[in-house]
Amino acid sequence: MTEVDILIEDGVIVTMDEARSIIFDGALAIDQGRIVAVGPTDQLVGDYAGKKVINARGKAVLPGLIDTHHHFLQNFLKGSRDDLALVDWIDNVSSPRIVLAVQDYLKGDYDLQYYATLLGCIDALKVGITCILNMEWATHPKVIEVYEDAGIRAVHTLTMTDVDRWNKPGMLLPHDRLMDLADHLIARCRESKDGRVTFRYGLACPNSCSTSLIEEVRDLADRNGVGITIHIAETKFEWDNIHNLFGKTPVGYLNDIGLLGPDVLGAHCIWLSDEDIQILKETGTSVAHNPECNMKIADGIAPIAKMLEAGVPVSLGTDSCATNDNMDMFEAMRVAAFLQKVTQLDSSIVPAYQALEMATIGGARALGME
Repeated sequence: MTEVDILIEDGVIVTMDEARSIIFDGALAIDQGRIVAVGPTDQLVGDYAGKKVINARGKAVLPGLIDTHHHFLQNFLKGSRDDLALVDWIDNVSSPRIVLAVQDYLKGDYDLQYYATLLGCIDALKVGITCILNMEWATHPKVIEVYEDAGIRAVHTLTMTDVDRWNKPGMLLPHDRLMDLADHLIARCRESKDGRVTFRYGLACPNSCSTSLIEEVRDLADRNGVGITIHIAETKFEWDNIHNLFGKTPVGYLNDIGLLGPDVLGAHCIWLSDEDIQILKETGTSVAHNPECNMKIADGIAPIAKMLEAGVPVSLGTDSCATNDNMDMFEAMRVAAFLQKVTQLDSSIVPAYQALEMATIGGARALGME
């Protein structure tokens, strides 16, 4: 008999494997932080002895939830303004906090980012999120220690923008300093404990990034072997602006300049045409769906059912606590499914298991961690 650190027994094991297997009287053996065996309880208790044994009778045992879009910097803003469209919300709620964080960074003061990240990790773990993409502004590499100390798996993303369309003074880092910070964060994440923290370039959105910056980041991502995340087609305002500038939809424009691909995660993706969905499918671009944020600031409802049917990799995010007020992924699953049912007038669309897939294995696929 093999001794392991933890043996969970007599639970309902929801495996999230390709066969959608559920083991109704199942057990899980864990040793040195890794799952080493899954199977029926009567089989595993004969093979493994746990230093710690957890009886899970009457409980479900699930993989950790994966939140593919969040902004820890705004975790101290829970419950703020529920009466603003996105552009006004950015101007009144988000931008002042970003300016504060960037100016603190320039002064060598990292407390705001540090404690916002710590609060975010605690909130995430308490609701079952074990992996999260955190899209931040100027962040000192020291903040990576927070993820390591918390024990969470994280994708740390540095937000990049160079077009001052609605940004407040003091919101942008000088270009050279921004790219230098990205290099330092890449190096620090690669040294993270057990490889639990990875890095992505974070393009803010097509509205606030020049074509040259987007092309530069695409080249850097290829050269450094890291991914990209970007807000895409989040609002009608964005759609109109990009269409007026380039005669394309946001997805069409980003595809034309070579950004999209399997290493790109697009947040929101609400204002899409059928052609846009096909582009996402053909390029392998993943989507982070944030239903509650999109409801609170009245952005619209992403055509998730159509994306799933087309084969686009779709995951779930809670987005910031300033545009959602919580990090409850079970609530996000429920709302995501219900929105599709009511907009499509089809109660069979996005059943519970498919919603759970978006919050688990779908998130892993979107982040290249499946």
